[in-house]
Amino acid sequence: MDILLRNLNASCRSSSDRSLLMLWDSGWSLGILTRFSIPVKRVEGTFNPMPALWFRDTLEDCSLMDLGSSGPHFTWRGQEFTGYEQVVFKRLDRAVCNASWRSAFPEEAVRVLPCFKSGHHALLLDISGFRPDQRVQRPFRYLAAWHTHSNFPRMLQSSWQSSLSFAMNPVSFRDNVQQWNREVFGNIQIRIEG
Repeated sequence: MDILLRNLNASCRSSSDRSLLMLWDSGWSLGILTRFSIPVKRVEGTFNPMPALWFRDTLEDCSLMDLGSSGPHFTWRGQEFTGYEQVVFKRLDRAVCNASWRSAFPEEAVRVLPCFKSGHHALLLDISGFRPDQRVQRPFRYLAAWHTHSNFPRMLQSSWQSSLSFAMNPVSFRDNVQQWNREVFGNIQIRIEG
């Protein structure tokens, strides 16, 4: 089994860079490319269409396809200086493959992982696909209706402990309020219908 895995930071400055991507012709090919191809995949900043057009053409010339992804839409966060500083979000990182790879692994899935120490999110490739039982945890939402319950202040006070670090108190509160919501407050939709 021959698999070519590359991590390319594809430059758009010279025509010789096109030869870099011609390595994809034989066997199964999978790669992580750092470039964007569609103008709407960017928030803030000035959009230059030339690198996007080059990237799209290169994918077509090399018979490569974008595998898509789930998770956060943008894969890079950074700052740009155009007279003033602004935060810019882009979908730079993509997993691409050739037809042989796609045929061999039709169930594959790419997930964009949370961003930790750099501006880039890591991409996780699972060749067996992500199973439906692997649900992504929904973001925590504070319900104003909790405040109306007589037990809420006591639960809040017991969740927010001086012995915990400032960063851990919100985590403790989230875990406790979710359990309290299920066991004490109850499902608000059922309470409304009942």
